[in-house]
Amino acid sequence: APASAAPPPRANERPKRKRVPTQKHKAPPPSPLTPPVVVVVGAGLAGVGCAKTLVEHGAAVVVVEARQRVGGRCCTADLGGGVTVDMGASWIHGVRKNPLYAEACGLGLHCVDTGADVALRDGETGEDLARSPDDAAAFAAFNAALGAARKAGEAVAEAAAEAEAPAGVSSKAAPRHGVDQSLGPGVEKALKDAAAPKSWRRFLQWHEANLEYANATSLSNLSCRFWDQDDGSAYEGAHCAIREGLQRLCWGLAAGLDVRPGWAAASVEARTPGPGERRCVVTAKDGRRIEADYVVCTAPLGVLKAGALTFAPPLPTWKTDAIGRVGFGVLDKVALRFDRAFWRDAKYWGGTRPPPKNLGKIVEPGDRGGEFFLWVDLEPTTGAPVLVALAPADHAERLEHEQGLDRSDA
Repeated sequence: APASAAPPPRANERPKRKRVPTQKHKAPPPSPLTPPVVVVVGAGLAGVGCAKTLVEHGAAVVVVEARQRVGGRCCTADLGGGVTVDMGASWIHGVRKNPLYAEACGLGLHCVDTGADVALRDGETGEDLARSPDDAAAFAAFNAALGAARKAGEAVAEAAAEAEAPAGVSSKAAPRHGVDQSLGPGVEKALKDAAAPKSWRRFLQWHEANLEYANATSLSNLSCRFWDQDDGSAYEGAHCAIREGLQRLCWGLAAGLDVRPGWAAASVEARTPGPGERRCVVTAKDGRRIEADYVVCTAPLGVLKAGALTFAPPLPTWKTDAIGRVGFGVLDKVALRFDRAFWRDAKYWGGTRPPPKNLGKIVEPGDRGGEFFLWVDLEPTTGAPVLVALAPADHAERLEHEQGLDRSDA
């Protein structure tokens, strides 16, 4: 064979194909998608957080807010001279891996550890009760009563589940079982069974008020089985307040968003859109309208309960029933500013160092025993001599009634 001829292909080897140059064609660029228009009703933390996330994913977002401010229940009061006090939400609870704490630091806000320890004092004499054996015994008895009430509630739930199950079939309690079991009576019964002495009662009263403060409602309104179900999701670490106020944090989070204060939504309508229309319409009380592809409602529960925001078509029954069942609590704060921090005098706190940041008021048992049970020293946070007294649950309700206060505009 001539030297220029290609060698014959080997066995089981395919002949190589000759490459033929072809013209390259670039695919046309994809047409830009029109971002969806979303209206978020409410500029509290839920609304602002939702809007930020939607914007990060490319949506065009409008946030409408009835108040003239953002923050919802994050409401910062100005006491003058640059001194601010949070009258709504006041603390970032747990700073470890807490995104709000990270955001506050990123905004350059001053986060101050307010401490978690409470120094118990006699409400009449100021006597230091922190080392009282009655306090230690009452605290242990109260925690034991909480455990006993939970156990009794679980037993009732298990019995209800067994009663529903077919004969010979074991059944575990579901969340719906025993939901009518109240924590208050369960704790009361457990303490009675434990024969708690009278000397413990004023301490037990304080611990009950402290738990009502944590839940903003009386123990009789709490579920025996589920009152602490969110404890496992709590962030760890110190509790801190923000010197500039939590409302400043909300404004910082809302920076760059299209927030429209003074825009009180009255109705949300879903419809079949015509040409050039969007499928949702949000209408304000003054008649202004915004069309959107989607609407996210973060309005307060009280607004939904009052029917101040209507929906067309109406919300499903399962959702309106849930709105009717879900409750919310009351916690009142009274902020007092003084000429000097007199409570730091040794005669008021026993002379120990450092002075306590939180003072617990122990008084004799009575209907008003839990009123202003805790006093928080905010001087380290505000830089001014400010005390905040807390009144939770029924004590707050009574305080508002006696003072003629109306929280409808809060």
